[in-house]
Amino acid sequence: MGNFSPLRTVVADFIEALAPASAGAALLGQGLQVTLDGVASVSCPAFLAAAGNVGWVTEAAPIPVRQLNVLAMLTPDKLAVLCALSHEMLSGSNAEAFVRDALTQSAAQALDTAVLDANASTTARPAGLRYGISASTASALTDRTEAMLADIATVAGGVAAVAGNALIVLVANPVRAMTLRLRAPRDLPVTVLASSAVAAGDLIAVAPPALVSALGNVRIEASRDSTEHMFDPAEAISVPGSPNVISAPIRSMWQTDTVSLRLIMTAT
Repeated sequence: MGNFSPLRTVVADFIEALAPASAGAALLGQGLQVTLDGVASVSCPAFLAAAGNVGWVTEAAPIPVRQLNVLAMLTPDKLAVLCALSHEMLSGSNAEAFVRDALTQSAAQALDTAVLDANASTTARPAGLRYGISASTASALTDRTEAMLADIATVAGGVAAVAGNALIVLVANPVRAMTLRLRAPRDLPVTVLASSAVAAGDLIAVAPPALVSALGNVRIEASRDSTEHMFDPAEAISVPGSPNVISAPIRSMWQTDTVSLRLIMTAT
């Protein structure tokens, strides 16, 4: 790998550096986090809040028993990205800034897209937080501030039952998020996050106490010798057949004096 010392500092604080660039990472950080290190899956018990779950008991009387059910099984999925950077970029005086920005921005956008979309789970990724949730109707009020507050009340009301006294988190497109921060009352009991993965007309509310995530180790590796299919989505370089199918365009890191950085993070 050579003397690319900046990579060592990127690994140490990668997760911490990711949160400011990713609404998804900041959002997951406010919910319950468990670790995937050394395990194949994590069971998440559910105990839905209800007044009948806890009752008054007279002296020496038997205490009611409630059963915890398994709400979900968290199994590790892999978030990964490749970044090709020239040798000049890595060996220059600003190498650490280039590497940090390239990896955090790429991972932040990928994480936000997966966390905040409405797609079902697949063999490669978990379901987005909006999967199976119908959109609410926007307010028809003509006063913009009143309409905004009405929309906040609508989405917040959808998660209020499981939020408890925790601050509800609103996630919006950067432009709408800035509008919320400027126009909403200063004492509005919500946290506002911005993400370009959210459409301009969408407003998402999340109750952190109802959110659980699992993150594994982050691996950042570098190679000068790899050959890669420079396309998204990437395909196998060679597909067996008669004749073999070769993907294009192909790039040799060695021939082009380029270093390929690979980020792999397990998360669900």
